[in-house]
Amino acid sequence: MSKQVIAGRRRLTLQDIRSAIATLALHAGSPWTTISVATITHDYLADQAAVSVDWVDHMSGSTVWNRIEPAPPFTWHDIATDVRAIPGRLGESRRVLVTGHMRQATGFLVGAELRRVKGYEVGVRQGEQLWTGEHPTTANVIDHTLVDVTAGTGTAIIINVAVDEAANTIDWIRDTALPVSQIITVTPTVGAGPKAVPTDTAANSLAVAIRDLARRYARNGDLHLFLIGPLGLAVLLGHHWNRLTTTHVYEHLGGIEYTHAFTVEA
Repeated sequence: MSKQVIAGRRRLTLQDIRSAIATLALHAGSPWTTISVATITHDYLADQAAVSVDWVDHMSGSTVWNRIEPAPPFTWHDIATDVRAIPGRLGESRRVLVTGHMRQATGFLVGAELRRVKGYEVGVRQGEQLWTGEHPTTANVIDHTLVDVTAGTGTAIIINVAVDEAANTIDWIRDTALPVSQIITVTPTVGAGPKAVPTDTAANSLAVAIRDLARRYARNGDLHLFLIGPLGLAVLLGHHWNRLTTTHVYEHLGGIEYTHAFTVEA
């Protein structure tokens, strides 16, 4: 509109407006249905969501920094049960905006329960951006390295994005004799760091590229997934996680310690 005013136009016809809408791709899409999942801190907009899951009071720790795992007698299985009930509470809604405050393993599970292959579209706000599985993807966005071990037949995959912590994760995998024969570390081609995923397109591209890489190793046995990255990437990765194999997802407890959180059939 400002350009029209600057150009000296003071009257617009209906056709002018329709042309502008087409040029700017402003056609209305189907609406988002909001869900809220909270395990770190309460979501004070949860009452506006179509579905809300609040686990904050059942988690160990008294602050957002150490509220990581369920406090006994509650378990990861209990969280998974509530998350897996979300699709049944959505009715006919298939375009889902994920909100709330949760850690990466839970975000992955939420995305996996709303997988694209099931007909869902998922969006998640990351900072000031909206990351969705609808965004176009670009190629050649990841590098990966492989370390051989001899503790089993599966494959461990470390998503090394937000910070370069793969070495500590590898130490934990070795120390606990996780039943894997190889450890794959996946890093964005731009390197790991807080700005490794600058755009919505970069996020969706990374999720699809990691999924495609994982498919190459799925035939060797179970996958063991370690997520060092933004929550939005974890949600999108779960959303695209299909045609793979049984996947065990781990949550970081601090230091070099992890715990098994969820198992996802894929």
